[in-house]
Amino acid sequence: MDTLLIKVIDKNKQVQELELPNDPAYSLMELFRACELPVLGTCGGMALCASCHIFVHSATLLPPMNDDEKQLLDSLPNSQENSRLSCQIPVSENINGLVCELASE
Repeated sequence: MDTLLIKVIDKNKQVQELELPNDPAYSLMELFRACELPVLGTCGGMALCASCHIFVHSATLLPPMNDDEKQLLDSLPNSQENSRLSCQIPVSENINGLVCELASE
């Protein structure tokens, strides 16, 4: 599978359908930035800033959260059970069909 299809609900509640390269060298946050979505990724993918916070709306199989991601999400006032940091989600065919929403700051 060379490309992945993902739906992203942006901060204006508009659904954007993205066709992304299936390249495990990147995180989901990096591909969002390449698509010019408003994801800052200020910490460069170190799970330190939460500027890539998303809500996952599909039953997509994602890798388990590590302690750093879980701790940062627990500290956010708008965190939900479906919260994730897109910088901690590696690109793979497992995320094909993902539906997610960019969290407001």
